[in-house]
Amino acid sequence: MITKLKIIHNKESLAIQFGHFLSQHPKCEVFLYITAALILGLSQGFSINLFASNIASIQGYVGLTQDDMLLLNSVFYMSNLTAIMLLYKFRAFVGLKLFAELGLVMFLICSVLQLYSHNSIMAFITRFLMGISSAPLNTLAVFYVNEKIKSHRKILIGLTLGMFGSQLAVSFSSIVTNWIIDERYWTGVFVIDIFMALLSLVVIIFIPLTQTVKENMFECRDIVSYISLFIFTSSLSLYLISIVVYFGDDGDSLSFLLVISGLSLALLFANERHRKNPIVVFSWITKPEMFLFFCSLFVFRIIMSETNSIVVPLLMNNGTAGKADFPSIYLAFSAGLVFGTIMALRFISEKNVVAFQYITLWLCLFALISDYLSGDTPAPEEFIMGQFVMGVASALYISGAIYYGYTRALILGKSQFMSFLLIFLGAQSMGTLISNAVITAMHKIFSAEYIALLGDKITPGTVRRSEDLSPQFSADEGIKKLTQLADSLAWHDNMIVLMMLSLFSLVTLFLVRSLCVTYRG
Repeated sequence: MITKLKIIHNKESLAIQFGHFLSQHPKCEVFLYITAALILGLSQGFSINLFASNIASIQGYVGLTQDDMLLLNSVFYMSNLTAIMLLYKFRAFVGLKLFAELGLVMFLICSVLQLYSHNSIMAFITRFLMGISSAPLNTLAVFYVNEKIKSHRKILIGLTLGMFGSQLAVSFSSIVTNWIIDERYWTGVFVIDIFMALLSLVVIIFIPLTQTVKENMFECRDIVSYISLFIFTSSLSLYLISIVVYFGDDGDSLSFLLVISGLSLALLFANERHRKNPIVVFSWITKPEMFLFFCSLFVFRIIMSETNSIVVPLLMNNGTAGKADFPSIYLAFSAGLVFGTIMALRFISEKNVVAFQYITLWLCLFALISDYLSGDTPAPEEFIMGQFVMGVASALYISGAIYYGYTRALILGKSQFMSFLLIFLGAQSMGTLISNAVITAMHKIFSAEYIALLGDKITPGTVRRSEDLSPQFSADEGIKKLTQLADSLAWHDNMIVLMMLSLFSLVTLFLVRSLCVTYRG
């Protein structure tokens, strides 16, 4: 017992000495606090994307099918968004320092638990807990930037760096797993999660946050709001996953989930409408200007999903690239993300935030056209330019959205800020499921049309002639080639749809801004 106390005392004294060293080197201190914010953002991003990027490697171990694994992945989103809102008040109740320590310890425990998820029940429980435990990380990233940066834009910088870390983890997850994972060592996925959790815990211990004044913000009606929000996110997540899995089959049988999500949202609205301290300020969200802004978050999220939802499946479908060839694409996207984040933090302001929205949409359009012109059977190298530009656009979109929403929410108070945070982070998490559902549905529709169109041109006579010319050719091989071509054409049609969506967004933005100027005039 005495030995344990000595170890704890040594750790505390080491942390104090390190804190004293930082106080004597202010520039080094600022750098370390910004690095801490990036580490926390990366940890949160890895907790989501390492699992999603390696579903095929993990599913056999937990005894689930690929469709079940998609449902397992959605469990993370079910708990994550509700936890973000719950932890906001919990942080005020226990104080920032204790909140950070408890949050990181729970994140570490859940990361370790993933190694022992030997069956489907344990896997679902663990992913649910991971959604809760990773919720504090983005918030802590903001506080780390706020701790030492004296700029009036420090919350903007904190949110941007936290989201930058999360976005960077999307690309890094795919790059890293190609280096460490093979068929015998898929547990490396969870080892990285544990390493990032330990690194985050070290950050909390040696680069401490200032304790805040404790405040009890909980109210009895919060229970109804949290339950309603959880049911809404859960039922909507399951419905969106059902579109991916069952679209065109028996997906209509799960439409009751959409009804449940609508009813739970109505209950949340009714409970929050006339509260003195609401969690979600619906009267502010439903104002025309803010409603259009929040809708645009989901539209942008669909466009930004092109890399994982279209480019990677297209290359895998054509057989022109394997997993080992994808790092070049993700590195190009990451380079664009870094460049775009630097430009946004340097130049974005209240005067040019709308201009940034225009630039983002033009960059998205350019990237989509560049990728579309890569041809029917492109190599990974042909997507590098388009993915770099898409990375820049993604960074500008995140920074512009944070600045636009944050500056308008801050004027009105904490409730509006939390409403903005809920919608913004919801657009990033639920937006992933929405974009997957939309693009998958479009792909299945386009692919079925092409198969029907091309199938009419294949007759038994053409199959026999092909078999005569090439003994290795078979009817099954012909069907496989037909399906492959139809899928390739369908992915290219998806790019066209995203181009049209970008153009529509540009026109809508122009008309809305023109009407606002006219109205104010």
